[in-house]
Amino acid sequence: QSAPAYSLAVSTQWVASASEGGTSIEFWELNSTSLISLGTMAAGGRVRYLKHTALGLLGSREDEMVALWPLADLPTALAGGETPETLGPFSWAPKAIEMVTFGQKQGLAVASFADIEIWVKLTGWSKLIRLSGHSRLVTSLSFLPSLGLLASASMDSNVGIWHHQGGSWKLATLLYDHNHPVNAIAWIPSGPLLASGDEKELILWRPATSPSCEFAYSMGYYLPGFN
Repeated sequence: QSAPAYSLAVSTQWVASASEGGTSIEFWELNSTSLISLGTMAAGGRVRYLKHTALGLLGSREDEMVALWPLADLPTALAGGETPETLGPFSWAPKAIEMVTFGQKQGLAVASFADIEIWVKLTGWSKLIRLSGHSRLVTSLSFLPSLGLLASASMDSNVGIWHHQGGSWKLATLLYDHNHPVNAIAWIPSGPLLASGDEKELILWRPATSPSCEFAYSMGYYLPGFN
């Protein structure tokens, strides 16, 4: 690879990498001792972030679009035989994209400045709903399939918890305990625990009861029990 990797996405069979300022994605075969280049694929623009999901390979680009390559057949895709599906444009943090499931549907949650858009595929990708609850840029998203909860981190120093209930997406609660903009969030499914981080703190949250979406929290290394 001619330039340092800017973003990586990993499946059980390959690693995809994008270089800073690059307009292509390179694929590598996983090997016990090394990585073997499989080839490159045009990205249609400068790639800022890659993420592998059950839907395929997601790439956020500098043109504020999200590209999705299903990668049903990798050799065909590398030969230029697969056209990416596109969503957008978005005003966003490029890492704030996440696959979600609700009812019998699969979709994508994508940040659009202070809001979150849920997109689903019919004949093509279309926006299902726009969720409002934050007052500043949404920086990160994380979905917990077992409870159907979507967590959002924001520059407004809050963490949002969203769920799909009664046929629609709703804001379940906002968690206010950060004192600085929240820039990272991730579910730990085995807890389940929610980890949210800002420039000074890492907070671990545990759902007290699933239906009420109430959360207990602790800073540092102590993990709270259920309320």
